[in-house]
Amino acid sequence: MKNILTASFVFCSSVLFSQSYWKPIDHISKGTANEHLYQLDISRLRKQLNTTNSKTKDIIIEVPNLEGKLEKFRVKSFPVVDEQLEAQYELGSYTGVSVSDPKRTIRFSIAPNDFQSMIFDQGNYEFIDPRRNSGGIYSVHSKTKKSSGRPFECSPLEDKRAVNQINHIFKLAEKRSKNSLSRFRTSNDRKYRTLRIAISVTGEYTQIFGGVAGALAQINATLTRVNAVYEKDMAVHFNLVNATNIIYTNPATDPYSDAASGVEGDWSMELQKVLTKEVGEANYDIGHLFGASGGGGNAGCLGCICESPSLNSDGIPTSKAKGSAFTSPLEDNQPYGDVFDIDFVAHEIGHQLGANHTFSYAIENPTSGTQIEPGSGSTIMGYAGMTNYDIQEHSDAYFSIASLNQIQVNLESKTCDHETAITSNTAPQIPALPSYTIPKQTAFVLKTEATDAENDLLTYTWEQTDNATSRIIEVDGNRNNGANFRSVKPSTDGYIRYFPKLETVLAGKLLDNTTAKSNWEAIPNTARNMSFAVTVRDNNAISTRQQVSSAVQDITIGNDGPFSIITAGTLNASASAPLLWNVANTNLAPYNVSFVKIDYTLDNGLSWTVLADSTPNDGSEILTFPAHLLNKTIKIRISAIDNVFYAVSSPIKIINSSPCSSIAPDDFVIAQEGRTFVLSWKEYSGNGYK
Repeated sequence: MKNILTASFVFCSSVLFSQSYWKPIDHISKGTANEHLYQLDISRLRKQLNTTNSKTKDIIIEVPNLEGKLEKFRVKSFPVVDEQLEAQYELGSYTGVSVSDPKRTIRFSIAPNDFQSMIFDQGNYEFIDPRRNSGGIYSVHSKTKKSSGRPFECSPLEDKRAVNQINHIFKLAEKRSKNSLSRFRTSNDRKYRTLRIAISVTGEYTQIFGGVAGALAQINATLTRVNAVYEKDMAVHFNLVNATNIIYTNPATDPYSDAASGVEGDWSMELQKVLTKEVGEANYDIGHLFGASGGGGNAGCLGCICESPSLNSDGIPTSKAKGSAFTSPLEDNQPYGDVFDIDFVAHEIGHQLGANHTFSYAIENPTSGTQIEPGSGSTIMGYAGMTNYDIQEHSDAYFSIASLNQIQVNLESKTCDHETAITSNTAPQIPALPSYTIPKQTAFVLKTEATDAENDLLTYTWEQTDNATSRIIEVDGNRNNGANFRSVKPSTDGYIRYFPKLETVLAGKLLDNTTAKSNWEAIPNTARNMSFAVTVRDNNAISTRQQVSSAVQDITIGNDGPFSIITAGTLNASASAPLLWNVANTNLAPYNVSFVKIDYTLDNGLSWTVLADSTPNDGSEILTFPAHLLNKTIKIRISAIDNVFYAVSSPIKIINSSPCSSIAPDDFVIAQEGRTFVLSWKEYSGNGYK
């Protein structure tokens, strides 16, 4: 039976202590230019955190950031492990908000000899990790670069039972959906879910961290970061069960195969058998194994949290279920750090909760509806940095709209989780998004502004949601399926997104395949249907209250186009020279754009000045330019009114050249003298020529 409670997790009075436990280090070589090193007196920090009951009061501490400064955060204890484990092994996990900038939030873990943190700043991330075997030196850095050439192999093993289950859940969700225009949910169901997670580790893993205490400290650190993502996006919390008997210390005697065969799939059934015997099916909701090497991951089965395995007459599992997933690192003997925690562990747990892959460099299931990211993708359920078709080196720490929807629908069908009703915070409200038809080969911009009853800091992400039925391995505007545009990280100014980026259009391009394809965007060259979703996160400061909403907007690409500006080079401000553009039938159905707005920029898009608020979309407009633009070079933009497409000119210089006046002469005579022609006419005074 599900328990519905009322969340009452609040920050109370603050306690501020003198900060002196971080000491900058300059004499040690840095791994990258954008890295700062510090010596941490961890005992002093732990004493500060333990002096006050941080479960009921928030404490202000200082943490170093990427700018090389100490930043104050108001933090509160928020454990991710069983209470007895927390006390016995002195493990801590905290959440907090920057004192100076509420857009910046922090999650960090702490143990007697370990501190690890993750700072969120509108889709950008900063990490603090220990430099291994360095005597208390910590690195402040952005995302870690994957240095191994070996690919990470993830095999969710979507067996028939799991696929049938997910399909059944989706059918139920379609019947319940209030948004008939979209296959995606409009928001989560205002419930904060806690799942008991059982984590076992191989003997090799435990040896890396010096024993059981060290292994538990690293598990605590990994779970802290994983929870930071799942709580923000899905209001889901994982709490480690008290089962030190599955923290194995000896590779020769642990119940797991060596890494080579383990990552090929052997670990899945081996783990399921361990959890059934040593933990008991009634005592956990989701199970996972951490290995030390091998470069592989496997969910065991898709979306099967809460499901117990089939047992034979001896009580031994004969099927994979909620406890059959594993993750091992790309880099041998490095099952730690931001890449392991976010790119790998959060990814495999995503499969366990019901999410498919979102990349499209390979097509796994053409009917899944989830392969909505070009190339290898950039969100957690993609394969960022793992293929020859990468958008970027690593996953960004958020889920795509497809993953959010899959997991939310699956969770609603489960009964093993502990649910707490979120009564003190509401989801952002997104206004209805109209559909539009736009011309091909033409840039466009999508915009919305959500409202939030609690005035939380809203961040936005626009994503194309078209499922790929054939591989997407290059930036291509000629496709009729799948995504032309990559997903971008959540941000407060993300309520408006230009397709492609405005700077790309200002550079005279509609397709961006720059180095590493990081901007992976291509305007369609042919007629097709496209759908886009905007996801709005409310980023409530209380982890148990965070809410997410989404909405879909349909864009149809027509047969006409491009809508473009013809005038180039110069415009004569004194000669009534018209600005010309190609209307491309957009004044007719199905575009129905009768009027356009015209503005210009002097600073390549940083600011715009209106020349005509509304003028007929007839392909020509005589403009009046202010005097200060004389001999200046500008770019002119023409934007559809009551539609979303626009065009930007190439650079245009504003000149002021008086036209040449002339008088037709009388008595004009042409006489031929041999091979010479002689012209003569009657001369007028004031004729303007010599």
